[in-house]
Amino acid sequence: MAMATGQLRRMSPSPAPFTAANDSSSTILPPTAFAPPMKSRFNAAWETEYHILLQRHLDRNEKARLRMARRRAALKTREPDVVVAAAERERQYQARYRSRNRALLRLLDYNRRLNTYESIHGHDALQDYLKGKQERRRNAQAKRRAKEEYVSDHEDFEDYGCNLGEDELMDDDLIGGEDDDGSEDS
Repeated sequence: MAMATGQLRRMSPSPAPFTAANDSSSTILPPTAFAPPMKSRFNAAWETEYHILLQRHLDRNEKARLRMARRRAALKTREPDVVVAAAERERQYQARYRSRNRALLRLLDYNRRLNTYESIHGHDALQDYLKGKQERRRNAQAKRRAKEEYVSDHEDFEDYGCNLGEDELMDDDLIGGEDDDGSEDS
């Protein structure tokens, strides 16, 4: 019989009435073919299995690296047109790989840079940096919206021959907001 946890219940061939002599709660029954002993994921055996799997993965990577090194060495002895064709196929493959995984690569690079920053400057400095980055992003978005609204409200100047030019329309003094040094305009 299967229980809710996925384990099989051991059934005795003939149930006997409960007595202190046949109390099995104090004894550990040997594993049977139907109910093998449960292995915790967090014990040393699991860690050993994890390290075995990790080593297999690293071995596969090393095997692929050596295979590619042999292929590159073999290409050096081939005709130039074969080398050019192989290089073109490799470029196409890399472009496909990059386009498919660009977001993941960006995320991995971002996490690597955050970890580097944290290891150099500490966790508190990283949190301050991230808060400042969010604030700068919000300020930049608000500034961009204000400029777009200002330009859209004053597009009529071009119709009447009062073209102010792009530099004057985008001037921070006309709009207000944050200066380059972070202080507010008054």
